[in-house]
Amino acid sequence: MDDAPQRLVELAKGGDRDAFGTLIRDCDAGMRALVFSVVRDRWLMDDVLQLAYEKAFRRIGGFRGDSSFRTWLHRVCWTTAVDVLRAEGRRRQVPLAEAETHPSREPGPASRAISRLTWDQAWSRLNDDHRAALTLVVAEGLSYEEAARVFGVRPGTVASRVSRGRIRLAELLGEAEAREGTAPGGTVPGGSGDRPASPDPTSSRSAFVQEEAE
Repeated sequence: MDDAPQRLVELAKGGDRDAFGTLIRDCDAGMRALVFSVVRDRWLMDDVLQLAYEKAFRRIGGFRGDSSFRTWLHRVCWTTAVDVLRAEGRRRQVPLAEAETHPSREPGPASRAISRLTWDQAWSRLNDDHRAALTLVVAEGLSYEEAARVFGVRPGTVASRVSRGRIRLAELLGEAEAREGTAPGGTVPGGSGDRPASPDPTSSRSAFVQEEAE
C-alpha cells in the first residue's frame, strides 16, 4: 500500500497491536527485501525485522505523518539493520557458488537466458548502498525523495546510487545479457517500469507478523 489507512495508524498509536499487525503485514514483503539487501543473511534478516517491528511499535506514537507510514517503516528497518551489523561487527562476503552454469551457445532465447545463480551473484556483488537504493526505488517504487528520507541523504544521492547500481549490474551480467534484459523474474533495471529481480530472501516472516496473523 502507498499510505497506511489513518484509522489503523491511530489505533496503533493507541497501543492496538492488531491494528499495527495489519499495517506490518501489508508492508512486510518490502521490508524483508530492504533488510535482506543490507544484511545478506536469511536468519539475521528475521532477527532484524523482529527488532525493527518491535521498535516501530514502541515509536509509532511519534509518527507525525510527514511521510507515508511505509516510508517511515522503511527508515526504521534500514537503521535497525545497519545498527545490528555495526554492533556485531559482521563482515559480509559474496557467497561463492558451488557450481557455475554455462549458457548455451546455440542462438535463441536459451542462449540469452541468465541463470538464477548468475543473477544472484551479480546482485550480491553490488555495493550495499546501490543494492538498497535499487530495492527501494526500482522494486518498491519509492520516489527519490522518499528513499532519501529512509537513508538520510539527498534525493540526488539516491538517484546517483540507482544509476550506478544499474550500470554495475549491466557490467556484472554481461553486455549481451543486459541488452536483452532477460534476468529471471524481471528485466535488468534500466528503464521505466523495470524491477530488479533481486533474490527472494525467504518466504518466512518475522515472529511479530506470524503472531499478529494468528
